[in-house]
Amino acid sequence: LLAERGILLLDEPTASIDGPLEEQAARALLDSVGETDTVVMVTHKTSLLRFVNRVIVMDRGRMVMDGPRDAVLARLMQKPQPGKPAQLNTQEPLQEVSAV
Repeated sequence: LLAERGILLLDEPTASIDGPLEEQAARALLDSVGETDTVVMVTHKTSLLRFVNRVIVMDRGRMVMDGPRDAVLARLMQKPQPGKPAQLNTQEPLQEVSAV
């Protein structure tokens, strides 16, 4: 963490940590990042989302949603309409992701 880097990849950075220690560990990692650095955090813990400004949702190895954290979370919280299956397709302001 002492070297200049530009991009920092955190893969499940607090996987074995719970509660207040998780908060301390996440803050310590993220406080070490410069304003122009990019952090890519892979996590299943929703508690870490408060530290990010953009969320990318993966489903079966495909990127299905990408956008500002609050917009993505709001979209994920929407209840599906009766008789329609839940979908992760995005609408504005989220970016729709096409197959590559």
